[in-house]
Amino acid sequence: SDNLSVYIEFNKGVLVSKSLYSYKEKSSTETITTYNESGAVTSNVKNQYSFNSFGKISEKVKYDSCGNMLNREVYEYDLKGNIKKRLNYNPSGVLVATSVYTNKYIDGNLVERNINENYGSTSVITRDSLMYNTDKNRIDIINYNSDGAMQNIITYIYNVYGKISFQTEPT
Repeated sequence: SDNLSVYIEFNKGVLVSKSLYSYKEKSSTETITTYNESGAVTSNVKNQYSFNSFGKISEKVKYDSCGNMLNREVYEYDLKGNIKKRLNYNPSGVLVATSVYTNKYIDGNLVERNINENYGSTSVITRDSLMYNTDKNRIDIINYNSDGAMQNIITYIYNVYGKISFQTEPT
């Protein structure tokens, strides 16, 4: 199994979060440890991922440090293999949020997606723009809020096997 470590730091060089990924054929586990400014652990959570026959995440279950389930997300994909819907359930199995993605393609590549997140009576619409490098082993996702203002940029770098080998995200 591949292992991956992702470190996210404060701009002062202080470690904020460490994620360890462990991959298996049809599942993977992500253990996330967060730290305060003095380096003490503030939380430990675990995400358990299941994959469909195309290698896409079909389910993500989040657990606290005691092993109690916090939530479960189920994913659906369009014909090109990009997410079209995410369903979020609480520990009791009640649907608490639905996210619907409207995807825009140019030359077969996903370049933009509008996300309508529905939390019962509240709905939020955001937009992601995606930029690929020429080798397609790096993707920058630029997220904009409902007012059109940029919120953040997440960068994913993939290894030769198509697995994420590095991720950066501002904190």
